[in-house]
Amino acid sequence: MQKIFDEVNSLDKRCYEGFFLNEDILMEHAAFSMYSYIEDIFEENKSVLIVCGTGNNGADGLALARLLHKKFDVSLYLASEPKSSMAKLQYKRVKTLNIKEVNELFE
Repeated sequence: MQKIFDEVNSLDKRCYEGFFLNEDILMEHAAFSMYSYIEDIFEENKSVLIVCGTGNNGADGLALARLLHKKFDVSLYLASEPKSSMAKLQYKRVKTLNIKEVNELFE
């Protein structure tokens, strides 16, 4: 794999300032890109486990879970309670959909 960027904060900042996008929009686009990939590769109704941390990477996973839940059997594993503001927001959105949460990664 070839590394393209050393850090992405400057790219995010450019999106905010140059294109008037916000963190929520960027996160939705990232989640939709992953959703499109998964939808192309896997059959509908397959089981998908999404493991989420407490920060914005976890928020990306929560957004992805929300998008996948209508076509796939989605389960969420949260390392702990969301901490970043975006993770908290995405978790609120997920909770409205009653997406299954699991307490263990392996049964």
